[in-house]
Amino acid sequence: MVSDLLKRKSTHFILWAPKPSAQPPRLILGELQLTNPVSLVSEQSFDMTPVAGTSGLWEVAASAAALQGGKVYHYWFEVADTKLGRPPFQRIRVTDPAAFIVDWRIRAPALPAPNTDVDRQPAAVIKFDGTRLVPCDPGGETATRISSEPALDHLSPNNQIVIYELPTAWTRISSAGGVERGVGSFQDVLALIEPSAEGSNFTDLEVTRVGRSYLGELGVNTLELLPPQDSAIVREWGYATSTFFAPDLTSASQLETLRLRLTGT
Repeated sequence: MVSDLLKRKSTHFILWAPKPSAQPPRLILGELQLTNPVSLVSEQSFDMTPVAGTSGLWEVAASAAALQGGKVYHYWFEVADTKLGRPPFQRIRVTDPAAFIVDWRIRAPALPAPNTDVDRQPAAVIKFDGTRLVPCDPGGETATRISSEPALDHLSPNNQIVIYELPTAWTRISSAGGVERGVGSFQDVLALIEPSAEGSNFTDLEVTRVGRSYLGELGVNTLELLPPQDSAIVREWGYATSTFFAPDLTSASQLETLRLRLTGT
């Protein structure tokens, strides 16, 4: 069953903001321009409207935003800043809490003190295919689901799965005696499964070299990834989650490839 939120997000920009405010939330969106530094062009803003019958839920229909089919958009929600110590009636741009991907290359404009650089949140990313809003990478890449993928109720029973819990941050003692720390990517995970794949950040490990399928050798058929959600604190795959639906430092197309390799479909 697809959740109500995900159904709505395919046709509308959705924000749950239950605290009453003198001004409604606003949708701010534009297109990323690869200048140096990157910038947002063709910026538009739209007042959000309450969703009938659902308290605290606000929306803007994609059809009302005059989006062009095939284009990628970066966006924020503008809301009242209710953080203690902030000037009254100040507005701030925030990341969509239900964003599928965020792009740290472009963040909300700076605000006067006592705001700091930490308060500048990254833009969320979405693609409009002409009729629907679809998750995509910042470059527009999307994942393609295959028609032969089995339904959830047709997967192997639980007593036939072999689970591998994978924390993709790692530490080791360096040659100088200090602690080295690495941050994983889906490409590194893929290298543990697909013999033809090479690691990205962990290229020097024996288990990620081309020609090996380390998890396949172990007989693993199910991966449990420790929280891969976007983290604003330490930029790692850990528990400092800031955007629950957005994988960190990732590619939607890589994630789908990883899933297909692991399931053998």
